[in-house]
Amino acid sequence: MAEEFGIRFLGRAPIDPNFVLAIERNQGNQIREEENKTETSGTTIVDEYKQLALYDIFQGIVAKVVQAESAVQN
Repeated sequence: MAEEFGIRFLGRAPIDPNFVLAIERNQGNQIREEENKTETSGTTIVDEYKQLALYDIFQGIVAKVVQAESAVQN
C-alpha cells in the first residue's frame, strides 16, 4: 500500500490479541476509578503495552518517523 501511494514503508504490526485484552482490562480500571468505587491495581495500559511484542515493533516505526521528521527540519 505504501508503494501504491508513493510513501516510505515504515513496518508491519501484527494483530495482537493480548493488546486488545490489555485495553479491555484497563478500560474497566478507568471506569471504576472514575466512579470512585474501587482502587485500581496500579497497572496502566502503558505498563501492559510495554510488555507486549507490539511495543518493540512500534518503537522501530516511531524511530523512523522521528528520523524522517528530523531530516525534514534540517
